[in-house]
Amino acid sequence: MNMKTIIIIFSVWGIFIILYKWFYSEIYQLFTPFLLIIPAVLLLVLSVFLGLWSILILIERVKSDRFVSALPLLIFIIITLIDFFTSFDLLKVRLEYLLYTEKRSEIISEIKNGSLKDDGIGNVELPHGYRQISCDGEAYILENDSHGTIVGFWSFRGLLMNPYQMVIYTSYDEPPSCKILECEKIYQLEKLGDYWYWVTAY
Repeated sequence: MNMKTIIIIFSVWGIFIILYKWFYSEIYQLFTPFLLIIPAVLLLVLSVFLGLWSILILIERVKSDRFVSALPLLIFIIITLIDFFTSFDLLKVRLEYLLYTEKRSEIISEIKNGSLKDDGIGNVELPHGYRQISCDGEAYILENDSHGTIVGFWSFRGLLMNPYQMVIYTSYDEPPSCKILECEKIYQLEKLGDYWYWVTAY
């Protein structure tokens, strides 16, 4: 196999790893947590294989291809470091904030005027054309009364024992508290803009 093809294989693997990390919340919603282990293990096995292969390529071809023979290993190391040490969560949330704020605001208006109602425990199924603004296609009403409105859009909605991530609109324009979120602890809180916050909580 020529080096150009090998480098393409490692580059495609790298892109796939980054996309998997970027869309992890959406992938999590497609699988149960138990089935999610299947693609995760397959990806791990593929990564280990490519890591070992990149070392063999360097050993076997360093004399003939010189620096080029190190490119697969270099790509492998860079992608592995990105995978382990880089979080795309806040970057993705900020990008989605720019893309989806208008649609999220429309949903909030419909919740305020009663056009959209929850299922009795706060969950609101988003209509067609709006499902992408929350990772599981639902919004969550934390408060909607004469005092104010607080609505969350999930950026990661795990199991009950896992921390969750949510983009929150609050008409008070104040950071949401543990009492409002009905959580034990807020791990991270970022202001995205007026009335909008992103939280990681449990």
